[in-house]
Amino acid sequence: MKMIDTHVMMQSLGLADLEVLAASGIQALIADAAGGMDYATSAGAAVNFFEQTLGGESKRAGEYSIRVFVIVGVKMTAIPPDYHDILDMLPQYLKRHEVVGLGEIGMEPNSKTCPDLKVQEEILRAELKLAHEFDKPVVLHLPGTERIDRINRYVKLIDDSGLDRNKAIIVHSDAETTKAIVAAQCMAGLSVLPMRRMTAEDAARI
Repeated sequence: MKMIDTHVMMQSLGLADLEVLAASGIQALIADAAGGMDYATSAGAAVNFFEQTLGGESKRAGEYSIRVFVIVGVKMTAIPPDYHDILDMLPQYLKRHEVVGLGEIGMEPNSKTCPDLKVQEEILRAELKLAHEFDKPVVLHLPGTERIDRINRYVKLIDDSGLDRNKAIIVHSDAETTKAIVAAQCMAGLSVLPMRRMTAEDAARI
């Protein structure tokens, strides 16, 4: 069976992981280049993560016949003081054929680098505008609190940007939030991870 893994943090995968993915039939994956930005202290550091994912990490996966596509953006939990520089550089990345969307982006009230939700929304508005301009999908982070309210706010921002709702994938969803996301005509992403308290059986039931 030929499959694609739609949300991967390449920096967390060892050679054994790539071997298992290949043996399981994974022929392509979408790597979250912003996912490695937990400790990005500057726009330059963020760009290094982007380039590492597009270059070395893609080459590493290619050794197992896995093709890598990439999503980029300003990660809500790793917003550096010069985040405007990242926003200014995103268009040049969105022109690259390997870059298939923006993500994982959004809002997180527990962000350690920038807990100001007004700033986070400003960044998200700019990214959604770019997604509409370049006709790219977005992967949106769903926080752990006030989840239905967050979904409703995302939908409002998506509509304001002109982006089609079906180009928004809202991740870290559960049974309740999946219903709200689907009702809003967006796509729900289920994170099957212990930290998300979501098992494969839970996902299958949803």
